[in-house]
Amino acid sequence: MDAALGCDDLLAARYALGDVIGRGRSLVHEARDTRLGRDVAVKRVALVSGPDEVDDVHSRALREARAAARMTSPHVVAVYDVVEERDAVWLVMELVRAPSLEALVRERGPLPAGLAACIGLGVLDALIAAHRVGVVHRDVKPANVLVGTDDGSVDGCPGVTVKLADFGVAALRDDAGLTQPGLVIGSPSYMAPEQAAAGAVGPAADLWALGALLYFAQEGVPPFAGGTALATATAVVHGQPRAMRRPGPLTPLIEGLLVKDPAARPDAAAVRAVLRDVSAGAAAGGA
Repeated sequence: MDAALGCDDLLAARYALGDVIGRGRSLVHEARDTRLGRDVAVKRVALVSGPDEVDDVHSRALREARAAARMTSPHVVAVYDVVEERDAVWLVMELVRAPSLEALVRERGPLPAGLAACIGLGVLDALIAAHRVGVVHRDVKPANVLVGTDDGSVDGCPGVTVKLADFGVAALRDDAGLTQPGLVIGSPSYMAPEQAAAGAVGPAADLWALGALLYFAQEGVPPFAGGTALATATAVVHGQPRAMRRPGPLTPLIEGLLVKDPAARPDAAAVRAVLRDVSAGAAAGGA
């Protein structure tokens, strides 16, 4: 429980915080919305650094809420409420009881092509919904994709639930400066070349990241890794992906998405067609 709240306190006189269920840049609690009687997840984004960093963290938290609020997609983690306090911003979100793709691959190893394609379809649908309202995610990576394999459905993939989370570094079309060159934001191993080179980014950058994510699902490792963030970013801009050890039906699509030139990458419609074919082939008894 956070030090600012006692065990019997309610956040905003409404949310009863429970156990911590996620740790990263922020803590995520399971919680209960006592007003609506539903379980939620509550992310605490701490504002504890210098004034400039406080402003940046505060802006990122509100950007995540605004980005999620623009979208209507079953594959985006919904944000229900924002609570602002002196030392933290709390985001009240949909509670998703599912591991990340990163954790799933760590537990199971590289995934079958059919399951990887189903996951890709869910992420793609989330990205299409984002791009439609002027949002570029900029941090599509395995840790930000939640995958349930017991219930739900993704575009003809029964038993699979996919949710894209963490729009904290997203670029919103009407946020001044966020889509301009000169700012490098994201995770190096899943960052498009134009993004790693501090260039302007658009929807094609998210599709590149989807290719890197599919590579990870198929191979169990990211396509680029240089030992340090700078070395990895340099490899993304100037190098080639690691040779695949487990080529399969997704390989041509992955290779197409990981080309350096954004204009040469397949568009969302072409990506969807391949992913649906691979998922359908797996359902019919293929790879």
